Amino acid sequence: MRRRGWLTVAVAIGAQLLAAAPLEGARPAPLTGDASISIPAGPGTAVAPGFVGLSVEYDELATFERMPGFANFVSLLRTSGAPVLLRVGGESANASFWHDRAAPLHGFDLTPQWLHNLAALIRADHLQVMLDLNTSAHNPRMAAAFAAAAVRALPKGSIRAFEIGNEPDLVHLGGALAGLTSTPTGGRSSKYTVRTYLGQFSAYDDALHTASVLVPLAGPATAAPELRYVQPLLSDEAPNIGLVTVHRYPFASCDTPGSPLYPSIPGYLSPAAQEGLAAAVAPIVRTASRYGLPVRLSEFGLAVCGGLPGVTNSFATALWAANTLFDLANVGVSGINFHMRPMWANSALAPQLTPDSPAEPVFYGLVLVADTLGRDPHLLGLADNHEQGLNVWAVRVAGGYHVLLINESASLREEQVHFPASVTDGRVEYLTAPSPYATSSAYSPSWPGAASAPGAASAPGAASAPDPPSSPDATSSPDATSAPDATPAPRSPVELAGQSLDATGQWQGQLQVQSAGCSATSCPVQVPADSAVLLKVSAPSA
Repeated sequence: MRRRGWLTVAVAIGAQLLAAAPLEGARPAPLTGDASISIPAGPGTAVAPGFVGLSVEYDELATFERMPGFANFVSLLRTSGAPVLLRVGGESANASFWHDRAAPLHGFDLTPQWLHNLAALIRADHLQVMLDLNTSAHNPRMAAAFAAAAVRALPKGSIRAFEIGNEPDLVHLGGALAGLTSTPTGGRSSKYTVRTYLGQFSAYDDALHTASVLVPLAGPATAAPELRYVQPLLSDEAPNIGLVTVHRYPFASCDTPGSPLYPSIPGYLSPAAQEGLAAAVAPIVRTASRYGLPVRLSEFGLAVCGGLPGVTNSFATALWAANTLFDLANVGVSGINFHMRPMWANSALAPQLTPDSPAEPVFYGLVLVADTLGRDPHLLGLADNHEQGLNVWAVRVAGGYHVLLINESASLREEQVHFPASVTDGRVEYLTAPSPYATSSAYSPSWPGAASAPGAASAPGAASAPDPPSSPDATSSPDATSAPDATPAPRSPVELAGQSLDATGQWQGQLQVQSAGCSATSCPVQVPADSAVLLKVSAPSA
């Protein structure tokens, strides 16, 4: 989604979240003493390969294609060796036209060269793609011609799905939400309904079959989890659908400062923005499962309307992402595509905004999730994943277990993790920053008042997380440093295993992987305040 200046947008997108639970609230109370965590036996629930994906706009794909080291950044999100799924779409889908002389002058022209460049990116970066088709033009034949050209131009099997439309539930708002022509005559349409979308879906499906395009379809790509769209679409079109898609954002930076929908650091650390967001998607998953179909958040992010500097680029978003993605996996979501804009404060990679350090804090959260999933991941059910600010996720992987502990409280937690089998080679990695208010490289606010918005500055007296506990068995690698006379590029305040990412997606700094000191079937873990710890153990009999 692009930044939007209308309060109606925030209301439309946030209604379901507000109904679930208030976003604001006090942080969990500090706890003292030790706690015990028991990892259950059993096979667990398989997590789909390629769970963490990315999303970009049609007219901004070239920026990421030219980004130094884009392949390195993508590789950090890969799980089980599967390709990372790149969704191309968003609002630009309804303003993109396939080599069409009738395209509006201010539309984006999709050409054979554009497809050629995408094919090269797919091969170089080991990607699959999902392409969003323009329904705003009301031209199924043009969409089918583009889809057929894409099938011919892109590597065989690289197109996961063609997504039909973008956020049809917001077409009634008109303007950019509906693309250039939300109705055959253009402009706002209060008469655009679920049935209108179903008719379009059917027409586009017919046109694709006529053009011998046999790639699975995806939809309805609504701005929020809308059963009123999903249920009738599956009733009418389930045999032709390969993937059910919806979008999800917890906040809107175009809302009124101080409102529940306005981004804030306490908001990102609140249960409603994490478990609450996932709970709103659960009915969609249950409905789709009755048809044997997976659900994916094909557009997922921090906030609509461009984000809020000082908040959506804070370390709190890294903790939010790590916990929320597991909340989503826990309710059965098959994957997410984090929507990126090259120069907005709500992006995971912002090469035009912070070129020396384009990986924003939330990207580290995505990397941590991919690292936790590892190879052949199966999510294990715990008695209580969320307890007084400590969130625990256990994954059975090939040859052992990965346990992610996310401490969103203001106190150190000391935990004893018990496994159902003997474990060896326990290692821990820490995701840390000076505080949840720590931000990436300084922004030049792109609209008035952004820098002074509530919560956009470091909180007075914000507690810094303690250094990870030292260990005589810690392993490290030599520093990756600049040439002696070179001015070093600014490093992110966020570190994963003691390292941060540079402009080309390479890790800088000493790798710090600490011994967990495991004994038989248990491992002690210290989780500093406002941090995450990934415990990895080998368990041949698991």
